[in-house]
Amino acid sequence: MSASPTDAEPPLEGGETAEGGATAEGGETAEGGETLPQELLRPHPDRLAPDDPGYDEICARHAAAVASEQPLYADPVTGLWVMTAATLWRRPCCENGCRHCPHLPRR
Repeated sequence: MSASPTDAEPPLEGGETAEGGATAEGGETAEGGETLPQELLRPHPDRLAPDDPGYDEICARHAAAVASEQPLYADPVTGLWVMTAATLWRRPCCENGCRHCPHLPRR
């Protein structure tokens, strides 16, 4: 679920400090301690097609948010807040169709 930046608080400075934060390798860990694989940082093609005109900008914003440990980033087209794969990795799948859901099976 996304919220408009005017309706929601912006990401926290310095990112989330919830249990299961960044590891030394720059990956994220789930509650069980499993590290988020790097290939799951790219959106699943069923959620954001690589030929989408905004794909590169979306991926760049997502990567910047993950690198700075921000839980959200603003979508470049709609301005809505979008959760990062690192944020979603820390919780079970909600089945809401999140763009960066790391729980979807990959081909």
